[in-house]
Amino acid sequence: MKKDVPQDPKHPPAGKFRQQAQQRLLERGGNPAPELGEVDARAVLHELQVHQIELEMQNEELLRAQAELEEVSENYRDLFDFAPVGYFRLDEHHCILETNLSGAAMLGLDRASVIHQPFATFVAPSERSSFSNFVEQALAADGKQSCEIELHRADAAVHVLLEGISAENHRILRVTATDITKRKQIEQALQESRNCFHRMFEDDLTGDFIALPDGRIVLCNPAFVRVFAFPSREDALKSNLADLYPSREDFLHFVNLLKERKILERHECDLRRCDGSLARVVENAVATFDEHGELVEFQGYLYDDTLRRETELQLVSSMAELRQSQQELLRQERLAALGLMAGTVAHEIRTPLSVLQNSLYFLENCLPKATQTTLEVLDEMKRAVRTSNRIITEMLDFVNEPSPVRSAFPVGDALSAALKMVPIPKAISFPEIMAEATEIEVNANLDQITRILINLLQNAVQAMPNGGDLKIGVCREDDGRISIRVSDTGCGIPSENLTKIFEPLFSTKTTGIGLGLAIARRYAELNGGALTVESESGRGTSFRLLLASP
Repeated sequence: MKKDVPQDPKHPPAGKFRQQAQQRLLERGGNPAPELGEVDARAVLHELQVHQIELEMQNEELLRAQAELEEVSENYRDLFDFAPVGYFRLDEHHCILETNLSGAAMLGLDRASVIHQPFATFVAPSERSSFSNFVEQALAADGKQSCEIELHRADAAVHVLLEGISAENHRILRVTATDITKRKQIEQALQESRNCFHRMFEDDLTGDFIALPDGRIVLCNPAFVRVFAFPSREDALKSNLADLYPSREDFLHFVNLLKERKILERHECDLRRCDGSLARVVENAVATFDEHGELVEFQGYLYDDTLRRETELQLVSSMAELRQSQQELLRQERLAALGLMAGTVAHEIRTPLSVLQNSLYFLENCLPKATQTTLEVLDEMKRAVRTSNRIITEMLDFVNEPSPVRSAFPVGDALSAALKMVPIPKAISFPEIMAEATEIEVNANLDQITRILINLLQNAVQAMPNGGDLKIGVCREDDGRISIRVSDTGCGIPSENLTKIFEPLFSTKTTGIGLGLAIARRYAELNGGALTVESESGRGTSFRLLLASP
């Protein structure tokens, strides 16, 4: 059965041509067709005239169709020639049968010069094998094939994307060529930048890493692995950044600080290495947020500052030791000078002091009816003489190396002797010492223990110029030693001076030369004991003398 062929409205069917031809014949003045059955010369003539006009109309239609086809062909030719991509028709031998202007321009020649040339001659030698495989696969396949190649040109490297599809029973290959040189250059620049970044990341001496807000480590470099002593990078990536902080709270504080500031510069903290040791690190961190302002990840750059920190601490310690040594040297020099002059000064000063003391004794006896003011002046002069003698004695005792003779004696003997030398003002409350306490015996040198107690009592009285409480306690410690405690409620000793009060020549008073407590501790140690102090500024001081029992 013959299929109906759809008709183009611009090109009517043959039957319609006959109707149009008869109409045109009538318009030219011709006779209408005779009735059926009339067979004569006029009928034949009429038929011929109609047929002639029909042929003329068909010819006109053919000419019009030809013109339209030529116009369409010209349009397609323009589209083909001036298309921004190159078009090629290749035969089964890979030779160029046809190309457009863009295709010829890609090859660097005019169009006539490339026709019938093997396309492979224009391909870079290193990629001809890939091109040949592309053509063979495209000719054999039913669908589109593609590949990227570099064209062989003397003036510049041109990279193209070839896309081909077979035609004419797989004997012809239609190929489009798109210039991707700029894209390749961008890709190359991007790859070089990526390689540069990778080298910088891998070779950076600082520990670089990228982590998520929960502490998971996404990326890290070898320096990061070294700083925290990970066995390998894989172990580092399996760990959690939070585990490197001393506590979970420390890590959360760091994350919250980063959320708040967005960038942290020279953030110092202690982090824990895999071996458990602490590393002092200095870190710079940059936060990345999403469109909702939520922290997505953060990049960190840290370096191990432990060595510098330790060196700094050692330097500070060394400087402190140096200052202490300098102070000790200065004290030793002063003590050496004191030792050189002690003997001479003691003799030169004690002689006139003895004369002065005798004179005061004589005046006191010769003036039985002296006024109260005169007696007070004499007492003041006697106290000044005693103070001068005490200072001279302290100087000699400190310079000399006494070897005390120890014996057993009740503590009360030393306390009684000391209290006779140190009057207790009425403004100071001083409860009586229990008799059984004073009967406890110690094994020591009585004179030296008395000197210690005198010094402690004098310090207590001087610490309470406006009155206060003075207590003396005696007891036996658990280790068998005897403890004698002298406590006051005076001004106390500042904490920064507690370690200095036993140093020779150190004094916060306007009187004395700073040897009293130094000599007291020395006497305690010479007698096999110890002298300690407890004090709170503004609340009072307590000295404890520990001595061996018989």
